[in-house]
Amino acid sequence: MFKYQSEIEALNDCAIICPPTNIYPFQGLLFRYVHNSECENSRNNNLPVKKKSPNRMIDNDDFRCLAVASLSCFDTYEQALEFFEHKLIGYPNIAATLGCCIGQFVVNDEHGARTESNVKGHFSFFEYEDMNLESLCETITNIAKCNP
Repeated sequence: MFKYQSEIEALNDCAIICPPTNIYPFQGLLFRYVHNSECENSRNNNLPVKKKSPNRMIDNDDFRCLAVASLSCFDTYEQALEFFEHKLIGYPNIAATLGCCIGQFVVNDEHGARTESNVKGHFSFFEYEDMNLESLCETITNIAKCNP
């Protein structure tokens, strides 16, 4: 079972396939944006997009599944940093939303399953029930100013 199983089942009831059929258990490192512990937004670390922003409109069924039940991740620190820097061009305050740090997490196949990476190294990670990704964070590197 997945951490957001009831949300997944609700999507499936609406004929939205969630999670995608091509996910697989994963063992290794993943990188994602987080807020450091001094930032008040750190309470939102490791929440799916729709949990952080419930009113956000999503009109694509594939993305709706990812936004409701998965975490956005990257294969490498460099890929996460490059994506962040690219987003800064159009959204100078993006750190308030995404996170002011990049966290490195060590996971194994008992923690969750993932999608394939896109060309930018981005993938979605579906946590298993009772998983606490926060406890698997090994390092956090500041990449922007945090607004506590």
